[in-house]
Amino acid sequence: GQEELVAFLLDRGAIVNKNANNQAGETPLHLAVLYRDEDTAARVADRLVANGAELNAPLKGGQTPLHHAVARGAKPVVETLIQAGADPMLKDRNGLSPMDLAKHDDALKAILRQSTKLV
Repeated sequence: GQEELVAFLLDRGAIVNKNANNQAGETPLHLAVLYRDEDTAARVADRLVANGAELNAPLKGGQTPLHHAVARGAKPVVETLIQAGADPMLKDRNGLSPMDLAKHDDALKAILRQSTKLV
């Protein structure tokens, strides 16, 4: 959620696709989409993507940043990721895609359907 720090690090060549040394192996984009303020999370995610963050990078369980954004219902973040080209049909190790996770939320499903991947 510290946008200025993210900008500072990116301007100095921070590696945007480095996985964390933790059990899940999150990338900076995975961590950004989980930030509690959805608008801030969307702006940081957009900045990371603009600097080469892999939209569809999976965690060890196969979840992409879009899986996380949909699971928490973060519509601004989902919109940001879809507009950048994230794939809403990629399945995690449980066989669930972001579209599957949005099955009970019509607004999220509508955002996910905007993806050119579904055309």
